[in-house]
Amino acid sequence: RSLNSLIESLKLAKISFPNIKFDIIISDFKSKEGDIKQMKHQLQKSGLSYSLVSVNINEFKNNINQINSKNEKVTENQMSNMSNIHNSLLIAKKNCKDLIYFVEDDYIHEKNSLSEILYTYEKIASLTKQELIICPADYPYLYNQIENTKIFLGENRHWRKIDQTLCTF
Repeated sequence: RSLNSLIESLKLAKISFPNIKFDIIISDFKSKEGDIKQMKHQLQKSGLSYSLVSVNINEFKNNINQINSKNEKVTENQMSNMSNIHNSLLIAKKNCKDLIYFVEDDYIHEKNSLSEILYTYEKIASLTKQELIICPADYPYLYNQIENTKIFLGENRHWRKIDQTLCTF
């Protein structure tokens, strides 16, 4: 569902932004063969440019603290998440000349999500003359605190300045 929603949102964004080259790069750690096959099938059917990269956590182990903030041993799941993030950043640094969108595998996109993000990026970056990170709401409880903020009008949505997010940005 997550990948399909991303594909559908990308297809609509391609219509609104025909001069942008969109690439999907999946950074994967130990997905089941059936899941890999399903992802490849969805991507091939979409006609979008894509690649699938397997993550080897051994390449990143020396850069990850083995004890977490709770003074507990880091689990394989935590190691794979940190390795995946690190790997994604390396891929982006090497392959991307413009914008990068990191999305977790449990995020469901509305059809106009990526178009909204791109229009909003163009608008706010032009107004502020600064680069910015745009984070679609991922866990609403992170954003229900009463605090001073800035509100920005996107193409069809309002956006607010936050000081924390998860890994969809």
